[in-house]
Amino acid sequence: ARIPLMELQDEFTESRGWPAVLDERADIAATPAVYALLHERPFGRLRGESAILYIGCTGELGGTSDRCRLRIYRSPSGAHAREIRNLTQLLLDDGATVSLRWMHQTSREDASALEAQLLQHYEAEHGELPPFNSRK
Repeated sequence: ARIPLMELQDEFTESRGWPAVLDERADIAATPAVYALLHERPFGRLRGESAILYIGCTGELGGTSDRCRLRIYRSPSGAHAREIRNLTQLLLDDGATVSLRWMHQTSREDASALEAQLLQHYEAEHGELPPFNSRK
């Protein structure tokens, strides 16, 4: 039996507000993680609704190194990180509250496998990927 994603998002064990979490990265473990950006309230999808904007994984979520995912989102140099930051900023500018939730994993491989499973689950439930995961 599949777990509905609204319940699944509760499996993310840690949460902080966006964009404050980007400046709090030194307080977050520099370990592999699966993470999700969530809107404050569910919004319509092709099927049903969800508050999940994006599901991702990283080999190093927090910390102070240049490889830290939260540092990359704070000062993006790549197109993907810049797109996530810009889309999220549009929501914030419109008065929405966005949070980052995550689950630490034991390895990058475990994080990648869980990310793929969550994206597959989301797509099966909603008929599409989370809006910020869509690739053009």
